[in-house]
Amino acid sequence: MKIFYKASLILFFGFFLSACGKQTLTEATQIQPTISPLPTSTPTVNVTSTPIPTITPVYTPLPDTNCTGDSDKKLDVYYENAEISRIGNGQLHGIDWSSDGTKLAIASETGLYIFDANSFEMLNYINTGRSIETVRFSPDGTIIATDYSSKVALWDLNTGELVGEIGDKVDFYTVLIRHPPDPVLGNISFSPDGKEIVVHTKNWGGDEDSNGSVQIWDAHSYKLVREWKLKKGVFPLLDPVFSPDGKYIASQWGDDVVLWDIATGEETKRFQSMSFFPLFSHDSTKLLTVKRASCCSVLEMVDLQTNKPFQVFPVEDTQDFEAAKFSADDKKLIVYYASSAGATMEVRDVKNGKRILSLPLLDYVFGFATNPTKNEIVTIDYEQNIHIWDIDSGALLRTHKFSEYFGSEIYPSPDGEKLVALRDKKFHLYNAQTGAYLCQLQENIEEPYFFSFNPNGKEFAYITLSGKSLTWDLTSGNLLQSIEIGQENGSETEQTGNLIYKETLFSNAHYDLIAWGWKGERSNKTIWIGTSCDAWESLPTICSGVISRDGNFFATYERIEEKFKITIYSADTHNMVKSIDIDDLSDNFAFSPDGEYILSLRFIDWAIDIWNTKTLEKVTKINSGMEGDGPYLSVQEFSFTSDGDLLVTYLPYWNDSVKLWNTQTWELEQNFDYIGGIRDAKISGDGSLITALSGYTVYFWHLE
Repeated sequence: MKIFYKASLILFFGFFLSACGKQTLTEATQIQPTISPLPTSTPTVNVTSTPIPTITPVYTPLPDTNCTGDSDKKLDVYYENAEISRIGNGQLHGIDWSSDGTKLAIASETGLYIFDANSFEMLNYINTGRSIETVRFSPDGTIIATDYSSKVALWDLNTGELVGEIGDKVDFYTVLIRHPPDPVLGNISFSPDGKEIVVHTKNWGGDEDSNGSVQIWDAHSYKLVREWKLKKGVFPLLDPVFSPDGKYIASQWGDDVVLWDIATGEETKRFQSMSFFPLFSHDSTKLLTVKRASCCSVLEMVDLQTNKPFQVFPVEDTQDFEAAKFSADDKKLIVYYASSAGATMEVRDVKNGKRILSLPLLDYVFGFATNPTKNEIVTIDYEQNIHIWDIDSGALLRTHKFSEYFGSEIYPSPDGEKLVALRDKKFHLYNAQTGAYLCQLQENIEEPYFFSFNPNGKEFAYITLSGKSLTWDLTSGNLLQSIEIGQENGSETEQTGNLIYKETLFSNAHYDLIAWGWKGERSNKTIWIGTSCDAWESLPTICSGVISRDGNFFATYERIEEKFKITIYSADTHNMVKSIDIDDLSDNFAFSPDGEYILSLRFIDWAIDIWNTKTLEKVTKINSGMEGDGPYLSVQEFSFTSDGDLLVTYLPYWNDSVKLWNTQTWELEQNFDYIGGIRDAKISGDGSLITALSGYTVYFWHLE
């Protein structure tokens, strides 16, 4: 049987980010930079280039796509000062049902949403200023309590104002660290009269000198009323809850569940139980516990008047119990199981334990709550659906899509007018000023990388994993050209329209160079986009190499014994020009648009070292948002404006980490606040727009 905290945060991020890892993308320039050649140093290895055959690109016509719009694709758009600030409601985390059965409170990465439980009409939105996961209605329905970092926040339902905060080390556990997700998000329980709130706190550092406690707070004065401390080295993992009659508080206490007398603070009853959220029946006469038997784990119903079990619900060995709820009439128990094989939600008879029916779930459940007034249950799932079910018949009564998945990559056009999003192996085009959906550009594409806009802002192009290069018109949505780049050893340049392609396989090392770029409309200069790639690796997205935008130099990251180096080579002769000793492992690096600097992202603390390519000296170090040791999350992009004067950096899934830098002084210009943890951020070529993506939400900052 799976218990809580069964998956660590590090393992989850490793799993999650391996499925949606970033690719290194470099934006083409609007203004052509003048690049001074790097001084040549004596190469350590002399290489004689071998003549190679000419490769003729193969043009593959693809059907045009009408870019007239799609009325079916609509996302919620939020404005601030008449400018679009956000598209999408963000990822859905937690849910609660009001005591009168009329409202649903939804916690998400962008704040708190209040919906009508019958029509799914949004009644109110509260900007909490941060991502929230736990949400609870007060008994009278006027206050909503949510997690708020390590505190509990209390919000006025009508005004949306933050009216109070309680606690300082409240130990919230999160849906984001588990797979399969755990639907029991809590650690906030109102007393039946709504006057008090019970939570548990975490003052635990993994040693015998630390301990946790259960605390009761006044819900109006926000003062601590009573506290029970655990012995040192032990702390309650899960939620303390008030009994519906207001006589007891139940909490996990070591390996048991303990009932405390609210009036005296004394322990009155203790039941052997595994790690589990204590569950009272609505009439306070029954308590559901979880025990480990010789065969398996079992759910045991205890009569609180006799303190004896009267019903056992068997758990099959193939199922992992997650959570349970009583129906409004206390006659049924809704039990949720989840494992790597899938999810199951059963409705069982409380008296005899027999299974009545199973709900036809379509996905893992992130959270669920019962209607206090009738036998209905609401579930929220991995696909961001809100479903309301009839517990008696098992019928799906109502459903609502809370948030659409926006995409895994976003690209603002050079003029900041359009936004291209990559989602489900398709490109989608949006109006970046209004949020309107324009069209879908292509069906079933291969995974793209090295995406680039034409400096005129009218076309964009990218390369697929198989080496095909595609160019699209942003006005019509039509495919302009498709070129198959040869895979044989060779060097070849082809110009079609404004786009130029060049591919080379170096004979002195196992590095491929795929270089491509745009020829300027006002000059014959070409701005090269590309990378050097370890041919032994299977995916170009994890290759450690970049090319300067004049196409003269490429750089690779290498580890030689215990030292780390960035080595610069001539793109024509393949000879080493310079080698820079860096301080630590580099998670990503890039040339500045003018070729004067190399930026290296440090593996340990996610700081960015700035190196001068002429003097080989470190100019400075800038903090990308992490203080101290940082997690290994994914590759961070460096997004420059076309003239290279501004740089945007970010940290994946780290709040308030989108930063704008002046590259003339390397000083921080501005830090941008958002609510959810983002995974991608870019600046438009003209510097008018910064966008950031969380997957379910895209944020906009209009710099003008």
